[in-house]
Amino acid sequence: MIKHDFTDALRGKDGDDIASIYDFLEWHIHYVGRRGIASSAISVVDIALWDIKCKKAGQPLWEMACGAGNSCKAYRGGIDLMFP
Repeated sequence: MIKHDFTDALRGKDGDDIASIYDFLEWHIHYVGRRGIASSAISVVDIALWDIKCKKAGQPLWEMACGAGNSCKAYRGGIDLMFP
């Protein structure tokens, strides 16, 4: 999906404008649906853009997102993800 549906559509977009790219991709494939492979493909692009942005800034994601720490409760199930 990324290769066939997103590559040409994303050419020329500002990779620093992650929120706009996310919104664009959701509308780009809204007739296909936003579940399953479509949701996964959008997530791959979103994660890659955040990874690039954080590496350029030399900061971890939790700091880029104005977080107060590098741990969080996940999935509302009380699971702690303790990243070093």
